Amino acid sequence: MSRKTQQGAAVGADTVTETRPGPLKRLRAQPGFRTAAVVFVLTVVLGLGGPAAYAYWSQSTAVTISGLPTAKVETPSAPGCNARTLPNQISWTGVSDVDSDVVYVLSFTVNGRTKTYAVPRTTTMVKPLYLSGLNEALGRTPYENVPMAVTLRTATVKKVPSVVTAISESDVLAASQPATLQMFYYAPPGLLGYPCSR
Repeated sequence: MSRKTQQGAAVGADTVTETRPGPLKRLRAQPGFRTAAVVFVLTVVLGLGGPAAYAYWSQSTAVTISGLPTAKVETPSAPGCNARTLPNQISWTGVSDVDSDVVYVLSFTVNGRTKTYAVPRTTTMVKPLYLSGLNEALGRTPYENVPMAVTLRTATVKKVPSVVTAISESDVLAASQPATLQMFYYAPPGLLGYPCSR
């Protein structure tokens, strides 16, 4: 046999057909495959990750369900105090561009003590002296006028009132920014007043 024939035979014998490994073989070649497989078996087959996964799902579901739709509220104009009527009254300009179930929320704060009322939108004036439970909530004062902050907001509340009704802050669902009024409170033993100024 000639040298040329042997060389040709050797070249033909070295030719190898290349094949790609299957998907499982490629997956096993990835770093961390064994760890991932063990975790998968423990979680899915044995159910060890079930309670944690269920707790995570429950928490994310509760957050989604508890979200409230945004109410259309509007910051009202600042309320004013009128001393020309006895007893003094607080009044404000009505709002119109709000949702139909929006009410006014009127709060009175003296020395860190607050009393809040839901006021129907058809009402734009209150006389603090006649508000049920207000002086009991604000307490007694010495024989002098004590600063009282009055805030007015529009808001949705848990139950829409037909008359001025005392509520707690937790009853307010969605509220506007507050408009404020500085008044005074006078409640020594046996006396009571809501002066507009000192």
